[in-house]
Amino acid sequence: DLLPFLAVGEALRQRGHTVVVASNAGYATLVKMAGFEFAAIWDRSQQSLDSVIAHDPIRAWTTVRDEMFVPATAPARDFIAHHIRSGKCTVLASWSA
Repeated sequence: DLLPFLAVGEALRQRGHTVVVASNAGYATLVKMAGFEFAAIWDRSQQSLDSVIAHDPIRAWTTVRDEMFVPATAPARDFIAHHIRSGKCTVLASWSA
């Protein structure tokens, strides 16, 4: 789900925009290798949700909410607030944001 954002980021960068990617800390290396600034807005282990889905699909959404969405809410808000102070700011986000 990150790769489309890197493609959009590259297109924006080629047009002269500054791009900062904010996501799970586990993506830092990939984002930095693509040449973008990175900010971690949450740090969940890279454990796949596949096992949760396979063993308890009803719990999967609870896990996503409790371990991904909720912990990222305040850091995402703070990240946006910080960047908007420096001027015009556009935020692109996935459905999870």
